[in-house]
Amino acid sequence: MVRCLHLVYLLAVYSLLMPARAAPEPRPLRWSWWGELERISYDEPGVMQERGVLYGLAAAVEQDIDELWAWRLEGSWVYGRIDYHGAVVNVLTGEEVRADVETPNTILNARVLAARRFAHDGRSFRPYTGLGYRLLIDDLPGDAGYTREQTYFYIPIGVEADAWSPSEWKTGFRLEFDWLIRGHNDSRTDVGFVDASVTQDSGYGLQLAFTILREFAGTGRHNQPLRLTLEPFVQYWDIARSDSDIDDIALVVDGRVLTGEVTYFEPRNTTDIYGIRASLEF
Repeated sequence: MVRCLHLVYLLAVYSLLMPARAAPEPRPLRWSWWGELERISYDEPGVMQERGVLYGLAAAVEQDIDELWAWRLEGSWVYGRIDYHGAVVNVLTGEEVRADVETPNTILNARVLAARRFAHDGRSFRPYTGLGYRLLIDDLPGDAGYTREQTYFYIPIGVEADAWSPSEWKTGFRLEFDWLIRGHNDSRTDVGFVDASVTQDSGYGLQLAFTILREFAGTGRHNQPLRLTLEPFVQYWDIARSDSDIDDIALVVDGRVLTGEVTYFEPRNTTDIYGIRASLEF
């Protein structure tokens, strides 16, 4: 992760040092579509790890309100079968077993943003903020498996910077801090009678991206420029341990009914994502 942060920092400095020209004029409503490929690493230290590749699609719509302000709505979906390594507990027997299996993962993202443009020395800067939603669905199979739905509501605070070079090729970068304001985990076992609901309200995320853009003048809707963009990126989430959920359970074992309490919590966890996006904007 540290090496990737250093790389993005160097690319950002390179973007700002490139030759520049005037920032672009405000544009009307525009759409962008992109594909995404990423490698995810999810860790609960001392408990479990998940590693694998996700792929998916995304779309966004954006419009300038005036020469300074703009709004943007975006959503994405990624999916993949990734490797789970860790210990799980069979709620029927109480036995802890080692699990090394492949598990389907789906991540949905939706954001609404407001941005303000600043121009300085021929370059365009856009600070932005808004509200973000992230849903992870993780389905671990087997008698000791579970389905987990992990939801984050967060406030993104970021800045985009573009170096508008004299040629058709342009570069820029994006830096974002994500402030978690509400996290929720709902886990259900495959046997159907355990439902753990806990909250995680302490944590943050970081996103860094470097953009390489090629613009084709007058080929899009309403004679707008058509833009092709490649965006290598890294994301990081650090989420603190959740509160606890205590449930009463009753199990029938060898004809006897056994009762007791089970305490659930979501451990502190981190997520590293490295990927690339390819988008078309018109």
